Amino acid sequence: IVKRCASFYKKMIAPAFCALTRVARNSVSHLQKIVRRHLCASAVEGKYVLVQRHKSCDNETMKFPSVWLRDNCYCEQCFHQSSKSRRIDWDRFDTEVVALDVQVDSVAEQVVIKWSDQHTSTYDLKWLREREFSDERRQQYLNGFYRPKPKHWAGQQFKQITETFKFQDVMQTDDAFLHSSPTMA
Repeated sequence: IVKRCASFYKKMIAPAFCALTRVARNSVSHLQKIVRRHLCASAVEGKYVLVQRHKSCDNETMKFPSVWLRDNCYCEQCFHQSSKSRRIDWDRFDTEVVALDVQVDSVAEQVVIKWSDQHTSTYDLKWLREREFSDERRQQYLNGFYRPKPKHWAGQQFKQITETFKFQDVMQTDDAFLHSSPTMA
C-alpha cells in the first residue's frame, strides 16, 4: 500500500501540485505588474489634470494645465509628425477648453482625455513625466534643452568673450558657419 501511495503521489499529485504552484506564481507576478503600473488621473474643475502613478517608492502627483495639454496633443489631427509642428489654428483654438472625462490605461500607461471641444487626446505616461511642471523638471529643461548657460563678464572681459568672423568665410565654408552659429544664438 505504501508503495502504491508513493507511486500515485509521484505520478499524479506531485506534477499537479507543481503545475498549480507555477500557475499561482505566474498569476501573482502578473498581478504585481498590474499593481505596480497602477495609474490614476483626474480633472480638477476641468482646468487642471492630475496624474499619479502608484509605486511603492514613487507616489508623485503631476499637475498639468488643461489648456497646455490640449495645445500639446500629438495626434495626427493636431500635430504634423514629419515637420514636428502643430496643426492647431490659434485663431480658432478654445483657450477655455476643459477636460470633460479623464480615463487611464494602466497597462499601456496612457491617459486619455475627452475635451469640451469634442476632441480626444491620448498621452503616454513617459511623455507626461518628461514634461511635468515640477521645479526639478523645469530646471532640467532650462539647463539642458532651452538655453546655454550664461557667461558672466565685466567691461574688461568683453574682448575675451567675443568672437568675430569674416562674413565671406561664414557664407562660403561649412566650418566657419558651424563655428559661428553657437555664438549667434
